[in-house]
This record gives sequence, structure tokens and C-alpha cells, in this order.
Amino acid sequence: MLKHRRLNSIIFCLLLVLSVGCATGQVMTTKQDATILMEQYNAQYDDVYNIMTNPASTPSQRNIALQKKEVLIKVWPMLITYSNIVNSGGTPSDQDTAAIVGMINQLTAMSTGAVH
Repeated sequence: MLKHRRLNSIIFCLLLVLSVGCATGQVMTTKQDATILMEQYNAQYDDVYNIMTNPASTPSQRNIALQKKEVLIKVWPMLITYSNIVNSGGTPSDQDTAAIVGMINQLTAMSTGAVH
């Protein structure tokens, strides 16, 4: 239940940020994009940590957490590179952005049980 509530709050925050940007006619900056991606990563990391350290977690929850851990390990270097590009004033490629967003979406799908 906590996982579902956390996911709903993350989705709400993302929608809020996106709707504010759309309502004002502004496009999000690359720094804002990087911040959102990092926040999503951190939320997924926290979810994995909480499941793995909770003795009441079921074997199924632990299995999903271990799968998510593998994705987190893969996306971390990409996310750091993305952030470094943005912090140096550059713009990451669309391919890099799509790869990171795809992995974050995969993590979110795992959280909702849509992907195992």
C-alpha cells in the first residue's frame, strides 16, 4: 500500500510540474528534466531499499526489488552522464534522454506490477 501511495504521489508531482509548464506556455529546461529524472531514480532506489530492508516483504516483492536493482545499476551511469552534460551547459541527445526515460518507465511499470 505504501508503494502504491508513493507511486501516486510521484505521478501527481510529475503531472503538476508538466501542467504548470504547459499552463504558462513554457517548456521545461534541461535542468528541470534532469531534476525530475533524478527524483524518479531516487524514488525507485528508496522503494528497493525499503522492500529489501523490511522483514515483512514477501518473496515476490523482494524478487521485483532485485529486478529493479538491476535496472537501477544500468541507468545510474547514464543518469550521471546526463546530469554532467546538463550541468556543463550542454544538451543531452534525444537518444540518451529516451534511453533514460525508457528505463525509468520500466522501473515504474515494475512498481505497478505491469512488468516482471
